[in-house]
This record gives sequence, C-alpha cells and structure tokens, in this order.
Amino acid sequence: MKTDMQMLRACMKYHNRTQEDVSRALGMVRSTFYLHMKDGDFTISQIHKMMEYISLTMDDVSRIFFATKK
Repeated sequence: MKTDMQMLRACMKYHNRTQEDVSRALGMVRSTFYLHMKDGDFTISQIHKMMEYISLTMDDVSRIFFATKK
C-alpha cells in the first residue's frame, strides 16, 4: 500500500490545517511530522487523531492511507 501525501495535504488545506497544526495535534515536534509526511509512515492511532483533527471521512482515510500502488 502507498500513502497519498498529496491528498492528505489537499485535505489539510481544505480544512485550513497546516503541517505545524497537525503535528501539534499529534503531539509531535514539527520535524518529526515532516519526516512522517516524507515517508508516509503513520500509526493507526496517529491516523485516528488526524481523522478527528482534520475532519477526514472514512473514505478519505481509505484513499490517503490505504491506497494501492500505481
């Protein structure tokens, strides 16, 4: 599976959330969040927190975090 970072960034922008905002919501420093964004490696609990904070739907989560490789 592949993480669709472009879609995550688009959802964050749509809901007026910056990477810094989301990193704080996840309880991590900004540089750590940037590394996660670079490699797409998020835990289920981090995904759940982002789902609540960014207002992601289950469909969004499926398309972003559980996309099939193209």
